[in-house]
Amino acid sequence: MSLNTQVKIILIETTNPGNIGSALRAMKTMKFSKLCLVNPKHFPSDEVTALAANAADLIEKIEVVKTIDEALEDQQLVIATSSRQRKVPWPNEALNIASPPPVMKKNSICVH
Repeated sequence: MSLNTQVKIILIETTNPGNIGSALRAMKTMKFSKLCLVNPKHFPSDEVTALAANAADLIEKIEVVKTIDEALEDQQLVIATSSRQRKVPWPNEALNIASPPPVMKKNSICVH
């Protein structure tokens, strides 16, 4: 099974619908297709469609849920990023400890 079909991108409480469309465009470029929105402020939106551009086909596949718990249901590994400091006391672990070591094979890297 391809990594691209296993990864689920989750956006939490988005306030700008343009960010959803832009995320879809980036996802399509990298061949990801699973997007989950947790309690988005404006969705659906014409701005999502406009900024999704050639990734508009992914809009109909978006999963919308009310809570982070719903979004994380059945997920085995969660990697989160943010551009801001948060007050939520999320558990933190260094990536080299949380994930298996990468394996080099013929000038490419894969994680098993």
